[in-house]
Amino acid sequence: MAEIRITLTEEQQALRKAVYDLCQLYPGAYWRELDEKREYPEAFVQELTKAGYLAALIPEAYGGGGLGILEYYGDRAALRLRGAKSALSAAHC
Repeated sequence: MAEIRITLTEEQQALRKAVYDLCQLYPGAYWRELDEKREYPEAFVQELTKAGYLAALIPEAYGGGGLGILEYYGDRAALRLRGAKSALSAAHC
């Protein structure tokens, strides 16, 4: 299979870092506790919503972030790096 290399712009890199930094506020202990209690990551999802990351692909005309697919998957990669993949499913990201 062919390898595809993508170089992120400075803006895309800044977005990815911002998402990663937000995720650092929710360490592994947060996720383990939620998992043990079988609870929804309400605080985390609220932070993502407040920052505008959950509406990233929705056009700005409809209240979203108006980002492209590359930015969307860049911030999702940052979430996965911090172990927030269960929140991605819970938030339908």
